[in-house]
Amino acid sequence: MKAKKILLDKAISMCIPANGETLGKKIGVSRSAVSKWRKGGVITEKHAAELAAIAKLNGEIVVKVLEEQAETRAQRQVWQSILNLINATAKVETTDSANEPIKLVGRAGIEPATSGLKVRCSTD
Repeated sequence: MKAKKILLDKAISMCIPANGETLGKKIGVSRSAVSKWRKGGVITEKHAAELAAIAKLNGEIVVKVLEEQAETRAQRQVWQSILNLINATAKVETTDSANEPIKLVGRAGIEPATSGLKVRCSTD
């Protein structure tokens, strides 16, 4: 519920006047739908993406909301794996000692005379 609250609070704060009714009108739902989301109701992927756009937040918050709302362990694991990929990508971009992104050069493909996929990566 933490990510959902952050998303809703930020989206509402971007509305004038800042309330659930105005937010609901912006994304085509009723004020009661926004209220239901605040009380634990499920936000669809479509509406979560629209809320993130209004709130000027990136897609990571959408994935966090969907992870929180997952009904099964398998669903949670899928969303968690996506979050892990997002976080790993962010870490790779800032691993330089000066916190400047490192340019990674990679190539993936099937190499002749090998038994499968070979991936090479360098920082050249």
